[in-house]
Amino acid sequence: MALDDGTAARPRCDGVYACPVTGSSGDPGWNYLRFHRDGRVTVAWAASAPDAIAPYLTPERDELDQGYLTFDEPVFGFSTASRHGQGEWAGFVQADGTLFVRSVSQINGQTTDEVYVFHPLDASSQ
Repeated sequence: MALDDGTAARPRCDGVYACPVTGSSGDPGWNYLRFHRDGRVTVAWAASAPDAIAPYLTPERDELDQGYLTFDEPVFGFSTASRHGQGEWAGFVQADGTLFVRSVSQINGQTTDEVYVFHPLDASSQ
């Protein structure tokens, strides 16, 4: 999706992106990406709904995978690190506003391709 000025769209910072997944124990849940205005990105898996989990996806939470967004039109990327390990992420904003994201775990080498849907948040959750 291009902006009116011809540049590629960037991930939004006024909500969370969610992708439905099955957790390692077989439980349904969501992978979440939250982009912050200062360029930081927080990543988490949770069984909670987007509006419930979003307030917890902050850079102050040391247990979350975190990184800094880079942008090389039209692709964005970031590396994450947490006490669990590291990951590499790259993606782009699709025409419908969803994110296509490829991630590579530095823990087990697993590569995943996922589509994340944007969930806007009200001002009290941001």
